[in-house]
Amino acid sequence: MTVLVYIDYVPATRQPRQESLAIIDVARDIAQKLGVDVEGVVVNSVVVATKLRDMKILPKIYNIRLKNVPEGTYTPTLFGEALVEFCKRRNVEVFLFPATQRCREIAPYVAAKLDTGLVADVSELYVDEKKEVIAVKPSFGENILAHIYIPDRKPKMFTVRASLRKRTITTYDTCELIHEEVTVQEHYGIEYVKSGQVYDPDIEILPERHDIVIGVGAGLSKDSIELVKAIAKKLGIGVGATKKITDRGILSSKFLIGESGKIIRPRVYIALGISGAPQHMTGVKDYELLIAVNIDERAPIVNYSTHFYKSDANELVRKIAELVLR
Repeated sequence: MTVLVYIDYVPATRQPRQESLAIIDVARDIAQKLGVDVEGVVVNSVVVATKLRDMKILPKIYNIRLKNVPEGTYTPTLFGEALVEFCKRRNVEVFLFPATQRCREIAPYVAAKLDTGLVADVSELYVDEKKEVIAVKPSFGENILAHIYIPDRKPKMFTVRASLRKRTITTYDTCELIHEEVTVQEHYGIEYVKSGQVYDPDIEILPERHDIVIGVGAGLSKDSIELVKAIAKKLGIGVGATKKITDRGILSSKFLIGESGKIIRPRVYIALGISGAPQHMTGVKDYELLIAVNIDERAPIVNYSTHFYKSDANELVRKIAELVLR
């Protein structure tokens, strides 16, 4: 039996997505507790598979080559069918996907074809005393943390929202690369046109990539939030936002932290003008230091803070900007 990790990749650069690499630690931990092997699988890219082999972060990598399909070509049903055929040949106990856009397309298709269960966008996985793999995800506006397992089905499938915070990943002495070819037929007339990389000017301050993150909430003005972005770029730290900020269009959803956004694990989280609603705080995990600035000393953020300062966060941002941006 194995715990299998699907490795999603950037089509234009043939680089494994950081989200994929981030869940390898999760897969390794589950495999160890279940007493099974951990392996990775790539679809239709020998380039990506070779890079993973050289990284040696998994003991075994499979590259599924699609017959008569060009390297890197992606359509959801093609990839889904390839993974279905692959799983039918093997005794896969647990199948983990990163919660990327592609995997949100592929994983439900694979689960339906294999007649198994899928728990999507989980924030945590653990193995209980009965050797069941349990997924944790917030429900009902974070009033409930649901602990979900998939009985009597294999593979047990999960898409995992993992933090991209830098970590030390265990490496192996060698990594075996195995190539397999499958023949699948196109479905529903979907045709691959082209793929390309789009430059994101905010990529350097996205919250999941940093150990220090400034969170902005409804207590900050639009002008203050723009200053926070400038400060973050100058200092090389991340920016996150509450749902009120993204719903108003002040920042895009790529900055959203919380139940319907990203999960981050920063060492330091600086919460400016954030009330501390559970829907937001479920996205901030395992921090070492949380510094909150809010004019309301009764705000829920006080209960999460290691340091709380009663102050107007807008005024603080202006003062910091004068020091940092001059």
